[in-house]
Amino acid sequence: MDTIDFIAIFDFAFLVAVIIAVIWIFSALSGYGGMVGKSFKIVGWGTVIMGVSHIIEVVSLNLPGHHEAYLIIFAHHFFAAFGFIMIAYGFNILMKK
Repeated sequence: MDTIDFIAIFDFAFLVAVIIAVIWIFSALSGYGGMVGKSFKIVGWGTVIMGVSHIIEVVSLNLPGHHEAYLIIFAHHFFAAFGFIMIAYGFNILMKK
């Protein structure tokens, strides 16, 4: 009897939410120019990087021989921190405007 892996479904739902957020940011806010447009683009790319970090974690930990789990977690945390810094920087530019 197969069991449903609710954590994998939850992770996949978060990935879909991140992809939808990126599409929304780049499509709905792409018409802005100047500093506001620049800040929205930086926030969008920060969201992309955070999504990539989550994809790295989910995909690599589900591979059959993930003996380097510490390296995978480090890469995930590194990209997530870098994406968060980009998002914070983008909002900082927006606040100064």
